[in-house]
Amino acid sequence: MNKKAIFHQLIIVLLVSNFAFGQDSKEESKLSVGLYGAPSEATWWGNQMFTRNYRLSFIGGFAAQYKVRPRFSLRIEANYERKGFSYVSSSVDVNGNAIGTTNQSVYFDYITLPLLAKFDLNKNKVKFYTNVGMYTGFLIRCGQTQSVGQQSQIDPSNYTRVDYGLIGGLGLDIPIKQHLAFSLEARENLGFGTITKGQAHDIEQPKNQSIALMFGVRYKL
Repeated sequence: MNKKAIFHQLIIVLLVSNFAFGQDSKEESKLSVGLYGAPSEATWWGNQMFTRNYRLSFIGGFAAQYKVRPRFSLRIEANYERKGFSYVSSSVDVNGNAIGTTNQSVYFDYITLPLLAKFDLNKNKVKFYTNVGMYTGFLIRCGQTQSVGQQSQIDPSNYTRVDYGLIGGLGLDIPIKQHLAFSLEARENLGFGTITKGQAHDIEQPKNQSIALMFGVRYKL
């Protein structure tokens, strides 16, 4: 399932790239590139043994966009994204009495490759738009921090290396100059790939979820 999703994304990206760069050079370019970054809130969803809360995270990356129709574009991205969750652990004494709590924050760092369809919702210079699509993510490291400042690594072999899911977003494009635009987008990523594996997978099947407020700049080539 994961390999098929990756293969389909690559085929679509190659077709879009071939079409974009094969245009007559006398025509106005419809290709644009950009950079963006965002704070985000991440957690897990699905069947879980205990409550997991949102943790402060981030996303940043590069995007290429090709305008297929006046109000419809295809967009590909390459992102570095931190996901994960936070939770509160309780401490007890030898008699089993509660003596305090500690805030724990678990992080999972991914390289994610979204493929999106972008629809402009109006024809004005300042455009409202919506993004819908899918992503594939590759886990590169994971770890855990405590409120007291201690950090520790987590064995990534207990977790699946490939994540995948759907993306939905609503944003605003603001032109700054003829070839330059600023963007602001609220986006949600909803994962469908189970993160844990082995015995943990049999007990619970959590999936990634994150929301982000993305700021970016885009240059029209």
